[in-house]
Amino acid sequence: RSSHQIDMVPEEEIPWALSPPSFLSTAVVSQLLSAPVPDAETLQIEEAVRVLHFVCQGVVNKKQVGLEANWGDFLRVGACRFGVMGMGERVDVVYVAPLLFQLTELIVEFREELVRQGATGISPAIPDGYLAAPGLELTFQGVNFRLLLSQRIPGIPMPCGEEIVHNTSGLLAYEISEFILSSVPNVPHFRLLLRLVRMWARQRGIFGA
Repeated sequence: RSSHQIDMVPEEEIPWALSPPSFLSTAVVSQLLSAPVPDAETLQIEEAVRVLHFVCQGVVNKKQVGLEANWGDFLRVGACRFGVMGMGERVDVVYVAPLLFQLTELIVEFREELVRQGATGISPAIPDGYLAAPGLELTFQGVNFRLLLSQRIPGIPMPCGEEIVHNTSGLLAYEISEFILSSVPNVPHFRLLLRLVRMWARQRGIFGA
């Protein structure tokens, strides 16, 4: 199962599934329990993620000629990692680059190679609060992506307030996602609740839902 797919919860395990509270209609409950992404779109996303990782790694490998190859991690964050993506939503991924590279230079080279590989709509990634990771937003193989670049920098303490090193913020976003998922007692129920919150927020035009 892909990490961005929701784990479906049997209705009998949800106390209010058959008799939802007054603020939730039966239609809303049914929508929350339905599969968030059709199988065909899931396969398209999986293939696009795989090829995007390959393209990024190809750029890095060219710069590592004569050095030991370093295959950078390709991590999913946000709704994709939490398993609450809906149809047509943007996929957020983080490429963890080797420390010997400057991320500002990599972004330029990634952009050039992605254009050659048919990516469209490429623009700088919009900062998301304090997590202003360097990166790109683009459409690749029919999938909308936010590609963030990050690095593992040893010895950096956990951030406090606004003191976040931009070159590590993409990786921090992933680690926060993992911490949250490991902390909740019931991940399927957490995902169901998160989908409800996102639905509520989007109906009210709240940014970042």
